[in-house]
Amino acid sequence: MKQLLVINNLINKTKNNPLVLKLIKNSIWSFLSIFLSKGLLFITWIFVARIIGAKEYGEFGIVRTTVNMFMILSGFSIGVTLTKFIAQYETFAKGNKKNIGRLIGSSLGFSLLIGVVISGIIFMSSSYISEVLLKSTEVTNLLRIGSLLLLFSTIIGAQMGVLQGFNLYKGLTKLNAVSGSVTLILVVFGSKFYNVIGTTAFFSLSLFLNVLFLQYYVMKILKRKKIRIFFKPKKTEIDIFVKFSLPAVLAGLCIAPIKWYSEKMLISNESFEVMGVFYAALIPMNLIIAVVSSVDAPLLSLASANKENSFFDKINVFSTWYIYVILSFFLFVFFDLFKFLFGENYNSSLFNKIIVLLVLYAGLYLFSQGLWRKLAVFDKMWVYFFTNLVEGFVLMVSFYFLLDLGAIGLGYAYIISYLARIFFMIIVGDFVGVIKMKQMFNDKYFLLSIFFVVVNFIIAMYRV
Repeated sequence: MKQLLVINNLINKTKNNPLVLKLIKNSIWSFLSIFLSKGLLFITWIFVARIIGAKEYGEFGIVRTTVNMFMILSGFSIGVTLTKFIAQYETFAKGNKKNIGRLIGSSLGFSLLIGVVISGIIFMSSSYISEVLLKSTEVTNLLRIGSLLLLFSTIIGAQMGVLQGFNLYKGLTKLNAVSGSVTLILVVFGSKFYNVIGTTAFFSLSLFLNVLFLQYYVMKILKRKKIRIFFKPKKTEIDIFVKFSLPAVLAGLCIAPIKWYSEKMLISNESFEVMGVFYAALIPMNLIIAVVSSVDAPLLSLASANKENSFFDKINVFSTWYIYVILSFFLFVFFDLFKFLFGENYNSSLFNKIIVLLVLYAGLYLFSQGLWRKLAVFDKMWVYFFTNLVEGFVLMVSFYFLLDLGAIGLGYAYIISYLARIFFMIIVGDFVGVIKMKQMFNDKYFLLSIFFVVVNFIIAMYRV
C-alpha cells in the first residue's frame, strides 16, 4: 500500500511539473536520436567485425582509440560547454542573442582550428606511432586516414552541442537517421571491397557528410532564431572555456592516454586478434551506454537552468543508473547471445567473459555519469579532473598486475578503476557540498539496486 502511494505521488508530481514533462519530451527525442544513430552504428560495426575478422578489427580499433585520445585535446569539451551554456543563456539571460552568437561562433571557430592542428599532428606522426609505439607498420596508413576522423568528429561535437543546447532533439533524430544510414552503407561497402583500409576511409567520408548535414541544420536554426555568430570571443566566453572546458579537457587527458597505453600493452602481450575480440565485446556495451546516456544532454540542459529543484536533482543523479539496473538483468542472463551476432571468429569463452565484465563496467560508467552531471551543473569540473586522475592511476596500476590475464585482466582493470572513480567522486563531492553521501547510502532502494546488480554479475560469471 505504501509503495502504491509513493508511485501515485510520483505520477502526480510528474503531471504537475512542467520541467519533468519537458525532460520526458526531450529525453524521448534524444533517445530516438541516439537509438537511430548508435543503433545503425552498432549494426555497422557488427558487419565490419564479421567481414574483416578479429585481427583487422583490432587494428581498426586501436586507430579509433588513438584518434579518441587526441580527440580530448581537439574537442576541448566544446559540445558539452555549448549544451550547458546555451541553455543557461536562453533561461537566465532571456535568450541574449549576442552572447549566444559569440559563444557559438568562437566555439565552432576554435573547434575547426584545433581540429586541423591536431589532425595534422596525427598525420605527420603516424609512422612513429605505428612503428615505434605500436610496433606495427600495418596501421601506419590507417592512422593517416584516421586523422580525418579526428577533424570531422571535432566539428561534429561542437555542432551537436549547439543543437542540444537549443533542445532540438526532434531535428537531431531525423538527421541521425539519415547520417546513420549513410554510414552503414558506405562503411560496409568499404569493408567488403577494400578491407580495413576501406573501413577507415569510408568511415571518414561518412563523417564528412555528417558535418555538412549538421552545419546546414545549425545555420538554418540560427537564421530562424535571428542569431548572428561572432568568431571573436570576449572575456565571458574565455572565462567559460577556462572554468568549464579546460578542466574537462585535462580530465580527459588523465584517462585517455592510459586507456590507449593499456590497449597497447594488451596488443604487445597478446595480439591484434585478442584486442579485436575485446573491441567487439565493447560494441554492444557502447550501444547500451549511448542509449541510456541519451538523457544526459536533456538532463544537463534542464538541470543547469533549475539548480535548486530537489525533485529534479534526484532524477538528474539516479535516472541513468536505474535504467541500467532494469536492463542489467537481461544482459547478465542472455550474455551468451551476443556471440551469434559476430560470427564464429568471436564464438569463445573469452568473448563471453569479456561481455559479462563489460556489462558491469557499463553500469559503473552510467552511475558515474549521474555524479558527473551533478558536478557539471554546479561548475565543479575541477573535481571531475581529479576524479579522472584517480581513475587513470588505478587503471594503470591494476592492469599492470592483471596483464597476465590478457583481455580478461583489462576488463577487471576497467571495473576496478571505475569503482575507485565513483568512490572518489562521492567523497570529494560530499566534501564540497554538491553530493550528499549520507543521504545516498541511506536510500534503501539504491542499496537494493546495488545488491541486485552484484548478485546477477556473480551468477553470470559462474555460468561462464
